[in-house]
Amino acid sequence: MRKNIIFLLSILFIDCSSTSLTLDKVYKGTYKGYYVGLDIKSDSTFTLTKSYVEYPQKCSGRWSEIDENKYLLKCDFEAPNTTPTPRLNYLEPREHIITVLNKRKVRLEGEDMILKKVK
Repeated sequence: MRKNIIFLLSILFIDCSSTSLTLDKVYKGTYKGYYVGLDIKSDSTFTLTKSYVEYPQKCSGRWSEIDENKYLLKCDFEAPNTTPTPRLNYLEPREHIITVLNKRKVRLEGEDMILKKVK
């Protein structure tokens, strides 16, 4: 009986723990032929990359919390560093919302893509 009570209490505490964005981590996912990577830092900066075959897109900027477990990623509006390769493009749209699902997964809203923490 005592073991059952301890087990139930441990499950209750695990389920009640708050879910927040794990910072200084990289999240990755693939969806319909492209790869997405999100490198999020504790200094409120991020880099979001989408890689299609021979067509990478990238933006960097600042993130802010907009609601419990929801974060707004705002890409900088400065001109990106350009290279001679015409395939490089700055990522559109300029704002993205991510929702924290648990300690290892976030959802990139708008595309309904799940990104998993890799490091």
